[in-house]
Amino acid sequence: MNDDLTVPPHRSPHFRQGMELFQAGEFHDAHDAWEELWFDEVGTVKRTLQALIQLAVGFYHRGNDNRRGALKLFRRAGEIFGEVPDDSLGLDIGDLRQRCAALAEEVESGTMQYDSSLVPDFQPALDRFRSEPPDQDSPTQGSSPGD
Repeated sequence: MNDDLTVPPHRSPHFRQGMELFQAGEFHDAHDAWEELWFDEVGTVKRTLQALIQLAVGFYHRGNDNRRGALKLFRRAGEIFGEVPDDSLGLDIGDLRQRCAALAEEVESGTMQYDSSLVPDFQPALDRFRSEPPDQDSPTQGSSPGD
């Protein structure tokens, strides 16, 4: 069972760790961090995490020149981002949806130019989350399993 369940997902150490790993280009590791939360979530939160996981794996495939895998996952992530509220988990879902479409186009065109401007920038959200006061009843705030 995930200890982060007492914490709103966007404030959990696993969620932030996934964002930090994504920022560092460690897409497979970001996937692993978000997947820890995904297993125990339901509804919109689960769907949003699923889209983030698929986006991360899409970038992983893109970096390994697996065009088919990247295209499939960018499309799926974009579809799911289209189903969730635009502010789900405190993120700009509309921007993520647009990036998924542009990434799928890039892969589909066959050029795979690796346009770095298509990589989402989670730093503003991370900064915003860090500036929020911690939850009073959150024993896991600021730590992650294995620390």
